[in-house]
Amino acid sequence: MMNRHVLDIVEKYILEVKRRNLRGILACDRLEFEKVLNTLSRYGRDVLLLTSNIEDLSKYGMKIDVVEIDKYREVLGHEYDYVIIDLRKSKLNPNMVCTVSETIRSGGVLTLYFEDMYSQNIGRFGVRYDKYIKLMLEKCECCLIIHKNDVIVHKIPNIELKYSIQEFTDSQRRCLEIFEKFMKDIKKKVLIIRGGRGRGKTFLLGYLTYILFTKYNIPFIELIYPSEDIPDSYIKGLEKASGKDAQFSKNMIKIDEYTVRIVEPGSKIVSPIVMIDEASRIGISRFRKILSKCYKVIITITTYGYEGTGKYYEHYIQNEVLRKGLGIVVDLYEPVRYCINDPLERWLNYTYVLDSSEDYLDFINLEKLKFKIVDKDYLIKDVEYFRRLITILRDAHYRYSPDDIEYILDSDEHILFTCEYDGKPVAVAHVRVEHSTKKIIDKAISGSILPGLSTFTILSRYGTSSIYRFRIWRIHRIAVHSRFQRRGIGSRLLKYIEDIAKVRGIDIISSLFSRSEVLKFWFRNMYKPFYISPRFNKVTGDYNYGVLKPISDRCIDFVVGILQDFKRRLILLASSVYRDLDSEILTEIILNLDVKSSIKLSISSLQDRRRSIFLKYFENYEVEYVQDVAYIKLVEYLLNSEKYDLFSKSELVALICKIIQGKSIKDVAASLNIDEISARDIVKNAVKKILNFRL
Repeated sequence: MMNRHVLDIVEKYILEVKRRNLRGILACDRLEFEKVLNTLSRYGRDVLLLTSNIEDLSKYGMKIDVVEIDKYREVLGHEYDYVIIDLRKSKLNPNMVCTVSETIRSGGVLTLYFEDMYSQNIGRFGVRYDKYIKLMLEKCECCLIIHKNDVIVHKIPNIELKYSIQEFTDSQRRCLEIFEKFMKDIKKKVLIIRGGRGRGKTFLLGYLTYILFTKYNIPFIELIYPSEDIPDSYIKGLEKASGKDAQFSKNMIKIDEYTVRIVEPGSKIVSPIVMIDEASRIGISRFRKILSKCYKVIITITTYGYEGTGKYYEHYIQNEVLRKGLGIVVDLYEPVRYCINDPLERWLNYTYVLDSSEDYLDFINLEKLKFKIVDKDYLIKDVEYFRRLITILRDAHYRYSPDDIEYILDSDEHILFTCEYDGKPVAVAHVRVEHSTKKIIDKAISGSILPGLSTFTILSRYGTSSIYRFRIWRIHRIAVHSRFQRRGIGSRLLKYIEDIAKVRGIDIISSLFSRSEVLKFWFRNMYKPFYISPRFNKVTGDYNYGVLKPISDRCIDFVVGILQDFKRRLILLASSVYRDLDSEILTEIILNLDVKSSIKLSISSLQDRRRSIFLKYFENYEVEYVQDVAYIKLVEYLLNSEKYDLFSKSELVALICKIIQGKSIKDVAASLNIDEISARDIVKNAVKKILNFRL
């Protein structure tokens, strides 16, 4: 039975947290579950229960929203006084904790209900994450931990936060004022609404949408939201501005005669004004294309939270948008559901490394760098060291998830390599171990995707079942502290990984990513491209790229065969599947495919006659007259060559753009950053070279 004294402590804790406008954590086990629910429902008008055991709670006379624990994302956009996560038969998913905590109002409590807190393992893969979370729970500055009717920790900070429900926060009101200036300034193309999670960014997008409809006579707006379901907060903002109910279907919102079309990041954009929620999730390449086609773009960026925390996107905005005077930034500081300096938010940010961290190194001596494999058990003992590792990985990536922490801590298939100076990490590599069997590869060849085996999945599509014999390390992320980049540290760390791989009998090191900007890093380190996705990545708006490097001698012939097939497929599909790939990027990839993929092509007698006429009366003919001949000759040249010294770099880009991809002279000019007349001359002279060339 539940000790009455303990129940009194729980009630007093809940009331004190409420009185002080804080948010805290209640972690307990062995207490009567119904009494815990009843206590929380008595003091809160909105209570959420996440559980794997959906029970009929009506018999307890309680009004509680019950959601299956695996469907926690459904609660985004809702608000609750109390959230209970039933962990008696479930694991504590990091993403889930961060997601549902954002729904808790000021004065609320996150309750974690265990079967036996200290004996049960709440990690999905091992024990380190379990130890880490239990350690961090006790560090929360506002928490009540009860184990077997004993109070283990009872802390409430001696502060009272001020919270008043307002129509808008001060930052939101300032955003509305800046929005008016933004719309009147024809030089400004991008309004950036920036802030942490729970700051009302999506609500503001909805509110601004209705202003655009009515004040600026925009009848139709497109909203890019990289998720299946639009959050309630956007619709609430739209309805708040209009005072009316909106009608929402799968990809359309109607209000009065106005329409909002919800589109995926890769969809064709037709509206002059576009809104992008969580812009960092659609990627830089996609954003650039949208910006080039629209009159105005309004975006939100999450500076810290459980998604969109990678700093690379912010660096791009700073360098490419703000520096050129194209954008205005509005920072939202105040949370909308709870108070500034809320203890639960601070705990989440610290535990899952969501917040920005202060720089801890001002100087490094490149001669005194040390490289090593991270001892994961040490990470539990030195939380600050662990946070620094995660911060470097987080800031360099286009997407970060709290789940990454659990994978890194517990999965034996995830290895961390680090470069240190004075005992502090300067660079980090997160490596995933891939190994397979013939049965698994045969399954992949049949079309199945192998979870966690991305490299094997891709290589299996080449139809070679023998790849199961190889051992592969896939570099999931490799990153250098932003202050010390471009000093060769990343390449040195990569070399260290390769040396360890050789000792451990690894055959291939690969990497898969969706940022074309990092291709040059891999090419400098002798990695070869072996994969480009046929479609854009929905998160980044760029293609997915794969690079690899043979580490053992026994896989060299296999790798050469893969590269030969990839080169042939890439060049022959450049005018269809890969037509949207930037020509300079495609050229760079072809230049690094220094293998022959021999092919013999021929031209007809009539084609040869046209070739002769073009060369004889060169000044009188356009390239289109012999473009088919040039295509055949250029494909033959590229596939039968390892080096491409017949052309200069600009000529090769021009030929690949115009002849191989079938783009226009305007596209050639854009790729080379020159005028169209100059682009036409480069193409024509390069075509003359290929028509004169004989293998």
